[in-house]
Amino acid sequence: TNKSYTCSLHNEETTTILQGITKGYPTEIDFNILTSQVSKLFLLLTDIINKKISSFYYDWARQIINNMGQPGYYRAKGLSIIAEYLQEYFIIKKKILMKDHISPQTPNQYLYDILVPETTLCLIFEDHQNIALEEA
Repeated sequence: TNKSYTCSLHNEETTTILQGITKGYPTEIDFNILTSQVSKLFLLLTDIINKKISSFYYDWARQIINNMGQPGYYRAKGLSIIAEYLQEYFIIKKKILMKDHISPQTPNQYLYDILVPETTLCLIFEDHQNIALEEA
């Protein structure tokens, strides 16, 4: 139910915040300077993209994929195709997925967090009509 989801989310946020404080993370973030902080990382991120330096997260993801195979039913390639197609339709062509509809997420966050999984779930269900949607 929606109430249990809200309670669960609240408990997770409370736990996460307390863990962060314990680790010495700041209790407040100045979001007004966040983009300038990120822009200082552009050269580093460009070097990661161009594989001039390694990335902890890229190496970690590659290790998981190598150990377990490609993620999910549609694999990385299928998820990429689905995401690009949904982005083209909902963000670029129709301009339906706009920030004012989905705040606090960005259109791309919403697309990857909600629409791509929802689409894959529906497609899996369509492929295997003899299973319940929750099992897909």
